[in-house]
Amino acid sequence: MSDSQKLTPPPGYRSVVIFDKEKHKGLAVKPAVPFGARLNAIFVTATEFALASRDYPLIFIKEPATTEFVPMALTGLASNQNLFVDNQGQWAKHVYVPAYVRRYPFCVAQGQQTDGSTQAVICVDETALESSDTPLFDNQARATSAWQKIDKFISDMEAARLQTERLTRALDDLDLLESFEAQAVLNDGGQFHLTSMYRVSEKKLNVLPGDVLQELMKQGSMGQIYMHIASLNNFRRLVDRTANGTPTNPEKENPLN
Repeated sequence: MSDSQKLTPPPGYRSVVIFDKEKHKGLAVKPAVPFGARLNAIFVTATEFALASRDYPLIFIKEPATTEFVPMALTGLASNQNLFVDNQGQWAKHVYVPAYVRRYPFCVAQGQQTDGSTQAVICVDETALESSDTPLFDNQARATSAWQKIDKFISDMEAARLQTERLTRALDDLDLLESFEAQAVLNDGGQFHLTSMYRVSEKKLNVLPGDVLQELMKQGSMGQIYMHIASLNNFRRLVDRTANGTPTNPEKENPLN
């Protein structure tokens, strides 16, 4: 994978390039860079369900390119709306901030190698970097303690992503995911209609054979499944935050994107 290869930025990123210790030496992440204010759904990993389920509805969407399911924390009722971020781009206090947000401006892409194989490469949104006396890599391109912490966080997220893929594949293989829609009507007459969402079917879950349930429990998936189901009660919380004055842009149909 070459530096000149065009990369598709993940949701919320302006653009991304391969992070290079020579090219980006002497640079650090700008302090307090706002991120996620225009995301009404944010990627979460299965390891985050315990904390994220307290604040957000956790739903699944089907990626158009791969047709694979991925879990998301729903943060808004309208496109380009995050009800948990204020006008200054700051996240509300006492709510869980997804790792996807905290990892910014870095991300991981699967780069195509000359032999046809793929390799994970770390990428960065360069607009969030600036010259600093405490850079990620010094002028000799040596990693600093600041980079070592970021690198570990990225590695931990990749491990969590693989665990999440095992969960979603199991849910798909067992045909447990069902599509659903949600509609909210505010006191002022505003209406929101959310589509393109999936959830675990409790009906199908309850009739799984005992050995399958045992295997899901052994893998730690059952707890995550029930946290997802319980989190759907947080749709009411999104309606309440909207009614309490968060700016909105109601749309008749609002598929997640």
